[in-house]
Amino acid sequence: MRKPKRFLKLNSLPFDIITHPSQDLTAVSTIEGEIIFLSFQDDISKLDTIQHHTDSCRRILFSDTSLLSISSEKSFVVCDIETRKVQKKHADAHENPLYALCEVRDGKVFATGDDEGVIKLWDLRKEEPIVMIQPEHDNFISSFSVDSTGSTLLAASGDGRLSVWNSRQRKLIARS
Repeated sequence: MRKPKRFLKLNSLPFDIITHPSQDLTAVSTIEGEIIFLSFQDDISKLDTIQHHTDSCRRILFSDTSLLSISSEKSFVVCDIETRKVQKKHADAHENPLYALCEVRDGKVFATGDDEGVIKLWDLRKEEPIVMIQPEHDNFISSFSVDSTGSTLLAASGDGRLSVWNSRQRKLIARS
């Protein structure tokens, strides 16, 4: 096995990682609630560390000039990637810890899923969720996928099932 040229020391365990689609910017979320910004332009360099969560930061997602993050503390945060400052925070986004995050439409509508199978759709221009889907699953929402139009949202769950939702009509289309 080849040895890496350089080691990247993290102070806590990584939970999620994502690269920005158009900038030399990578973010790593940790089990301690930190988000670490990295660059790989010439060599690995740590740009910044922020902590907008007190518990595990489970998922992160870039959206143009923002970074969205969700946490086991039930919060959902949007921060500016240049200033690293919070633009919006939903302290009690769900009644249960959050686990899944996905962009649904236009860089403004996102889905969150929690440990009890509840799914919410958020429009970042509004304060409250635009849709709350009661559990069709018996366990946590593990991940999402969305079609190119943003109208079909697929959810995978820890119960081993998939559900397919029409996000515009707010109805269940299919379930495995």
